[in-house]
Amino acid sequence: LHTMAGIYSVDIGVALHRAAYRYEYTRTEELHTMADQTTSGAGGDGGTSGKGKSGGKKGGLEVEGGLVCANCKTQGEIDALSRCAGCRRVFYCCRECQKAHWKKGGHKQACKPFTDSTPTDDGTGTTSGPPSGQTKPPLAELDHPCPICRDNEDDYGLEHAMCMVCAQLICSECIGPTRLANVQKCPTCRAPFQTSDAEMVQSCRKLLERTPGRHTRFAQRNLGIIYENGLGVAQNHEESNRWYRLAADHGDAAAQCSLAANYSDGTGIKKDLREAARWYRRGAEQGHSPSEYHLGACYAMGTGVAHDHHEAVKWYKRAAAQGHAFAQYNLGVCTLRGTGVPQDSRQAARLFRQSADQGYSKAQSNLGICYRDGDGVARNAREAVRLFRLSADQGYMRAEFYLAGCYFQGDGVSRDPKKAVKWYRRAADKGDPEAQYGLGGCYAEGRGVPHNPREGARWYQRAADQGYAHAQALLGSLYASGVGVTKDYQTALRWTQLAADQRNSHGEYNLGASYFHGRGVARSYQKAVHWYRRAADQGFAEAQCSMAACLSDGTGVPKDLRESKRYLDLADAQGHANAKHMLAILAQLQ
Repeated sequence: LHTMAGIYSVDIGVALHRAAYRYEYTRTEELHTMADQTTSGAGGDGGTSGKGKSGGKKGGLEVEGGLVCANCKTQGEIDALSRCAGCRRVFYCCRECQKAHWKKGGHKQACKPFTDSTPTDDGTGTTSGPPSGQTKPPLAELDHPCPICRDNEDDYGLEHAMCMVCAQLICSECIGPTRLANVQKCPTCRAPFQTSDAEMVQSCRKLLERTPGRHTRFAQRNLGIIYENGLGVAQNHEESNRWYRLAADHGDAAAQCSLAANYSDGTGIKKDLREAARWYRRGAEQGHSPSEYHLGACYAMGTGVAHDHHEAVKWYKRAAAQGHAFAQYNLGVCTLRGTGVPQDSRQAARLFRQSADQGYSKAQSNLGICYRDGDGVARNAREAVRLFRLSADQGYMRAEFYLAGCYFQGDGVSRDPKKAVKWYRRAADKGDPEAQYGLGGCYAEGRGVPHNPREGARWYQRAADQGYAHAQALLGSLYASGVGVTKDYQTALRWTQLAADQRNSHGEYNLGASYFHGRGVARSYQKAVHWYRRAADQGFAEAQCSMAACLSDGTGVPKDLRESKRYLDLADAQGHANAKHMLAILAQLQ
């Protein structure tokens, strides 16, 4: 609430408070990480583009009443310019320019409608009332344009601001840091900045006592933010929702989005996904990009609405067109997969780039994978590493894992096992099972760290506990052989079965071997052949050789030398060491 030093209640309904961002890692986590993960990002700070009228650029550089002298167009900071004491909406670099603009520039006629209705500055930073005998019109009845660019269209987007004293609105384009970063007073009423949360609460309540107008919903929404975050008041989600609802009922899109978010997770209100979707829709229909994004996510996941990928893509496109980074990312994922939209790797890469250029870590990671694999773009391992590092530096664990792989394999960067271990460990400590598996391999093989089979088994165990099939299969092998752990065929069988149930070919082969040799289970050649065949049909060379052996002498399966040769040819094509020797023996049998 103090982005503009207090008096400007910058709309942080999406940019600051939790409600508009909290689903990035909870509600729709990661729609696609290109590594068999299936979730999606949320939140976002999509802005609203201005609709400037003809007559000059937005931002006050070439229009009357901006950050330039209205007469000679000399640029200067607002505090360095003098302002018309009548309308208080135009500025001058000197008294001569003010006189010239009054007599020859047409300001005399333009100023008159505002002269009797606008508070005046007594030089102390406070405002005085209208001249004696006159009644000051209610603020809400006046047609107040943005004092910087004079645009009166209702384009007050996510980054608009409102003076908490005179309720003057500054449009979304003029509030940018290049325009108002150094302003110390309201350009309309010259009131000094406030500095505390308590003063902000008081100002919001004072605004609500005025005649209802456009400022009302902004003040209501800000009170919702204040109570949600406990800024100057005790945190109270129920009270926050009350203010959000009041603002939402007045048509405030950001408040509608915040109220929807609270309905989604039951914060201060009974959880109701249908009601959440309804409020997201109301915000989305006003062109509010975060609401458009969230509504798209609702359709993508079928939360509160019927599952509909085409409808999800429609809303993602609308939000993405406004520059919403998370919507661009999710739309890229849909485009890459061909979900709700024709598959197009090139377009997906473009969307990932748009999102990545805004600093979104998941998009940077996905774009890095596109460059690593040459998917939608020309393969460029160095660019992939650069993007992985950008994402990893933000703490995104998948990018940390990918970056570790680049260092481990020397892909796009010099091979460095120690750096690989560093990045594997960062991702592993955050719970990434593939990174835990990779770190276990480093310890088991002594790459980048001292050889330590027991530590390797510990990391394999952590990955296996999360259901990672490769780790489960390998952990089963370790228990069967007693490497890094105490030999235990029963425990080995349990982990091997879990891996095989996930169609892990290594696990299927090991389970077949357990049945063939009767390790931890009653011997059964038929069951051994069943699991060997499943692994062999997935291309596992060891299983192909074992299956060929069973077929050659009819162990657990009818004898079939031709089928046996077919499996050996498949294993030989993969370069299996024993396949050629077995083919020679089989030729003698034939």
